[in-house]
Amino acid sequence: PRHGNSHVTIKNATAETGNEGCPAVKTKGFGIVCASMVEYPRITIADARGDGSCTSPPSTLWVQVMADEVNRIFKEAVTKEENMFHNAMGIDAKKELIESFPIMPLNLGTAPMGAKPLVVIFCLHNPGNVPAKFNFQTPKELDLKNPPTWAASTTIGSDDEMHYKWVEEHGVFEICPRSQVIEPKGHVHVTMTYYHVNGGVHVMPVVFTVDQGKSVTLFLKGNTV
Repeated sequence: PRHGNSHVTIKNATAETGNEGCPAVKTKGFGIVCASMVEYPRITIADARGDGSCTSPPSTLWVQVMADEVNRIFKEAVTKEENMFHNAMGIDAKKELIESFPIMPLNLGTAPMGAKPLVVIFCLHNPGNVPAKFNFQTPKELDLKNPPTWAASTTIGSDDEMHYKWVEEHGVFEICPRSQVIEPKGHVHVTMTYYHVNGGVHVMPVVFTVDQGKSVTLFLKGNTV
């Protein structure tokens, strides 16, 4: 964990010392009591706005992307598995720990073929007193060669593995920036773009993590009609 504000308390003290047969000599001294506040890096979604072919008003979009639910997850205590994920050295160890992360669908919306790319702009806020670094990682970056078990609840057919791979390789979804540090009380805008490359529903899982903080698996979803 990172450390936030800390304080030091100094208390006066006295002690008596002396040798056998000699008068005791009183000396003055002091003791120091240190205390610190431990704080994990935190991030919340402060706002969500649409652009391009996204026509949802902000209030509707907020519900659509389940911003309140994501914020609730990031307010919870960091779990043992999340701490292990941040400290894991090998990719295999990380893949096993991802299965313990909460799962959230993130529906970007629907638009017709030929429309402008569908864009959702998230304002991420760091409400804490320590810097918070976020990362969005795709299955390819995590070397997920087979459909992970955390994908089971959002299956879209028997060829999930090929679908995720196709979506990622063809750049159907784009996230910018993928990683950045947000200073205490600061804000960063993250743009998620859905390209209408062909008709149908497109889904791609991404792991959204805050270094030394919370983690969640988001299933980006877009529909082209």
